[in-house]
Amino acid sequence: MASIRNAAQNILPEARDGIGWIALWKEGRGWNTAAFWPDYDGKTDTLTFDNDDIPEILEILEQDPNAIIVNSWIHNLGPVEEATRETLAEALRWQYDLQHARIADYMEDGTSYVVVSGIDYLGKAPIMEQAVGAAKTAAKKGTPVDVVKLRNDGGTVRIRRVRYLPDGSVRKLWEEVQKGAKS
Repeated sequence: MASIRNAAQNILPEARDGIGWIALWKEGRGWNTAAFWPDYDGKTDTLTFDNDDIPEILEILEQDPNAIIVNSWIHNLGPVEEATRETLAEALRWQYDLQHARIADYMEDGTSYVVVSGIDYLGKAPIMEQAVGAAKTAAKKGTPVDVVKLRNDGGTVRIRRVRYLPDGSVRKLWEEVQKGAKS
């Protein structure tokens, strides 16, 4: 279990650099951070993550659906060139408490992220259908397949983990539904 100061120390170089995005999330009573470099569209206020980042993003959101992602310049983390682990920890905690920069809120409406047995799918409905089809096919071969879905529907974010079983049944393992924090 890491303190928020230790989590801030781990990400301090990226915060000082100012071009990366910092994810902050709780795991139990501890804090974690990770750096990402998504494409940001300032007009729509959305982020597009690299396909390689999607499994980690989904894992973060499963641990903490209120996880945030902030950029040093856009989210006013203070004078970043002079940041210390204490000042960064304080700024990150302030942003987390505000909940205006939730990772899930940065997804474009109607976009889905899906992970099926290590294969990433990103896109709108046809991609989702392909992902589910691949999971069902793999499960019929005798191995249960877990599918994690993250979808933003007009501000309502749904995160779900389901398991497709060899007998054709589906078991919902976990689900989180939240209204977006952005106005």
